[in-house]
Amino acid sequence: MYFKDGANEESAEAVKSAIEDEMLSQAYGCFFDVTLGESRVEIYLDLGGCNDKELQNQPIQAVLMALNNIPNIEKVLINEDIGFDL
Repeated sequence: MYFKDGANEESAEAVKSAIEDEMLSQAYGCFFDVTLGESRVEIYLDLGGCNDKELQNQPIQAVLMALNNIPNIEKVLINEDIGFDL
């Protein structure tokens, strides 16, 4: 995701903390990681541990809900530069 004032360690930590808070309220069985890229904060979400197909959308929704609480987000892109065509 891109921030209005540019991405930095503080924005990456805010994203990580918000997602952790949202994820800890539920036991989704998935893994996520937040990293600071050159010009953006990147989120990696692995749903491999979520065995119930009907529940796999819930971690994605939880990430989006967490992002609602982060100020200064300019845009969020999903699957940007994933390296292959879907």
